[in-house]
Amino acid sequence: MKKSLFTICAIAVAAFTLQSCKSSQSMTNSATNLDGEWNIIEIDGSSIVPGDRQPFPFIGFNTEVNQFYGNAGCNRMNGSYTLGKSGKINLGKAAATLMMCPNMDVESKVLNMLSRVKSYKSIGTQIALYGNMSKPIAILDRKDMVSEAVLLSAKWQVSRINGEELVMKNEGNPTKPFIELDIQKKSITGLAGCNRITGQIVSNKEVNRSMSFPNVASTRMACPNMEVENQFLKALNSVETYKLSPSTTELTFLNPEGVEVLRFIKVNE
Repeated sequence: MKKSLFTICAIAVAAFTLQSCKSSQSMTNSATNLDGEWNIIEIDGSSIVPGDRQPFPFIGFNTEVNQFYGNAGCNRMNGSYTLGKSGKINLGKAAATLMMCPNMDVESKVLNMLSRVKSYKSIGTQIALYGNMSKPIAILDRKDMVSEAVLLSAKWQVSRINGEELVMKNEGNPTKPFIELDIQKKSITGLAGCNRITGQIVSNKEVNRSMSFPNVASTRMACPNMEVENQFLKALNSVETYKLSPSTTELTFLNPEGVEVLRFIKVNE
């Protein structure tokens, strides 16, 4: 009888220990998934576009001390968090510096979103944050994985072609060529100098800052001077990657050899 009782107790202790180990391992895995810095690229289904000359909002998790930090779009922020089972997370109230920026809309959205977070889930290279509903309230992308692409959704006017400044001679070309990029729709539209253009944006996930336009279509008007248009379209067809200036107001397209073929200035409308 004593032996049977001892055996039952031993089994119970072993089961409890095993369950504790599993719970500990689950918590460790959760912490590992969060560790690092993440760009906040989407809130409530809309892409985040920072104010002009303002930082891209991000959040970082220090899993060793259960603290978070980052930038809400204008002010630095920090706070603490706790993890629960099945991806549950509770973010404490974020403390932030008190700077005033020209555009506080993004920061307001970020801080409001953080106050609603109840759980998270790893989805490939991203983290989805959830509130009380099944639809994510925010999408995070690893900060080292370049989320600046959302800043490209804008109108851009050509300033240089093949390294040379574009000077219009006003010979049948009323305006400089321009493009409009829509990253969410993966589309490009614009004016090549004479004809309207439209096409799709193609990117290669294995190439950093990849962007190309392999099948751009255009109208077929004939203008007195087609030289600029022909140069522009040829350069556009050779694009493989892009580079965005720190101020986010200048965009450069590069060919497969890394040589600049087109440079644009953002048009503020």
